[in-house]
Amino acid sequence: MGTGSLQDYQKIKLRKIGAYFGAEVNGVDLTTKLTSKEVIEITQALAEHEVLVFKNQNISSEDQ
Repeated sequence: MGTGSLQDYQKIKLRKIGAYFGAEVNGVDLTTKLTSKEVIEITQALAEHEVLVFKNQNISSEDQ
């Protein structure tokens, strides 16, 4: 399967996980402060794919 619209995303990497919606996001650490570009790209990816999965994130209760 492809990786979404790579030309639209410079800071994050996407991998489509569903035929109609859903993508796995890589290349971002949710435990750190995100850059404005990362926030914009994640927002665009959410609008495009409707569901985003962030695997292997070590997020504590305080980080949420």
